[in-house]
Amino acid sequence: MVVQIGAVLNGISPILAGGLVDTDDYMRLVRVENLWQSGAWFDAVIPRIGPPSGLALHWTRPMDILLLAGAGLASPFLGFQAALFWWGALVSPVLLVVSLGAVIWAAAPLIARPGLPLVAFILVAQPGDLARFMVGRPDHHGLLILLFLLALGFALRVLARPGRKIDAVAAGLTGALAIWISIESLVAVVAIVATFAVCWLAGDRRMLRVLALYSTALWAGLGMALLFERGPAGLSMVEMDKISILHLVMFTLNAVSWWVLLAVEKRGWFGVGPARPAIWAGGTMAVSLLLLWSQFPQAFANPMGAGGDLYLRKHFANISEIQPLINVAVLRSDQWATGLSKAILWLGVAIPAVPWLVYRLWRSRGIARRLWLLVAIGSLAFVPLTFYQVRWVSYAETILVLPYADLAAAIVARMSARLPERVLGIVRPFLFVGMLTWMFVPNAIATVMEDDKNASAEAKNNCPINALSDVLNDRTDLGRTPKIVLAMIDFGPEILYRTRHSVLSIPNHRPQPGFAASYRIMTALDYSVSRQLLADNRVDLVAICIGSAETFLYEADQDGRTLYQALTDGAPPAFLTPVPLPDDAGGFRLFAVRPSP
Repeated sequence: MVVQIGAVLNGISPILAGGLVDTDDYMRLVRVENLWQSGAWFDAVIPRIGPPSGLALHWTRPMDILLLAGAGLASPFLGFQAALFWWGALVSPVLLVVSLGAVIWAAAPLIARPGLPLVAFILVAQPGDLARFMVGRPDHHGLLILLFLLALGFALRVLARPGRKIDAVAAGLTGALAIWISIESLVAVVAIVATFAVCWLAGDRRMLRVLALYSTALWAGLGMALLFERGPAGLSMVEMDKISILHLVMFTLNAVSWWVLLAVEKRGWFGVGPARPAIWAGGTMAVSLLLLWSQFPQAFANPMGAGGDLYLRKHFANISEIQPLINVAVLRSDQWATGLSKAILWLGVAIPAVPWLVYRLWRSRGIARRLWLLVAIGSLAFVPLTFYQVRWVSYAETILVLPYADLAAAIVARMSARLPERVLGIVRPFLFVGMLTWMFVPNAIATVMEDDKNASAEAKNNCPINALSDVLNDRTDLGRTPKIVLAMIDFGPEILYRTRHSVLSIPNHRPQPGFAASYRIMTALDYSVSRQLLADNRVDLVAICIGSAETFLYEADQDGRTLYQALTDGAPPAFLTPVPLPDDAGGFRLFAVRPSP
């Protein structure tokens, strides 16, 4: 509560001013409002993005359902829009509270009872998880972490008691729900399957039936999710970045493979030792992958590459969460201390947790070893992914919380055996606080030493979309009829949320002709080309914000005075008429497009 309130009071979460944390949050509420108004469950197209064709986002309905449910309960008292905003602002902290219970439940088979409360304290102090669960973030990432914890908990119980079929089925259904929300959950599912498979190859024959049951539940859950998400008419649609028939086929092949291996085992063809089972498993996996490739070769391509080279180069490559954890170029510059401190902030928990995890895995025996094996395989998946892209850090932190809490409990147990209770009562709180906060210290020192530590906040305050929206919503002028606005891609979602106008593009990796059109319009050296493109895309208004990231986005590939430079210099061409803005509009400049003669 202290951290969440601090985020609000410091403006990190601007909910008191009617704002949300980032662009995806505004877009999520726009999507839910669109569903509320249209009732078109199976139509994911947002028509106000790049009209007339619109844009179908890669998001799915479970988070929409959660937001609609909360807004529906509060709407009789607040009205739907206000209820949606406030429930959207609070939903992530609510999910965090549920996740604290989930992490204690998940860790119960692994960590001794005295150490279980530490798991929740350590989880709530992880910066990546705090970012996912922050107030003012009506996004699905917190829900994904909750499901990740539930999947881990069920998988740990499967490993502890392989004979209980219900745990395997529950783990599979939880994995299916997580994949339905986002295909990034495939990584967690693969880690669980890999752990079960290693235990089977190590000699526990019960795990083969567990794998068959888990995979069947996963397949059945995905089938139901696919039908619920797309309806019978959309079952044939193939998409890589959203649950589709491709993923159902993938897990059909997976389930069939384990049942085939189970049948082979019953015939006694495996013999003694892990060699033959490993060969059979490798063969069935190879056949499954070959069959998948023959029907869906796009399954092996990068799902984020569909947006085109221009989007990837000009916008996607600059998104902070897809940057590597450690930037080599930064470490070689005079900003090396800042770069290193941020890496410690995001994944500092790995420094003590990974060695302790290795120690636990090495010293444990029996059921305890296979439980730690799941944590080790999960860490082996998510920690390298975090070094590749920071966006994976919340998964890495979440799973590393388990060995870190176990380490904390072991330290306290050792201290309890050696120190008097009176001394322990003084030392223990300081130990806990230190273990929770040490990774924040280097970044805090580096931030104080930075000269431009407030640069990003100042840039954000320089572009107040609230003030621009007041002009756009003026029913006596621009707000009388819906219009199409050309604005920087990052401004699109909030303009959609705050007005009834349309925009050419939003931050999204799916193909958007409006993004390419915006770039060509703003970077054209021949203004007649810009005018024609504005007419072709039926643009009514052009908005820029001086001092924003537009400066880098609209950098031209050739020398000359671009349209964007002309607008920032206050010298627009004749076909763009300046629209007066209030003093609180900051760096925004607005221009009305004159119709072509």
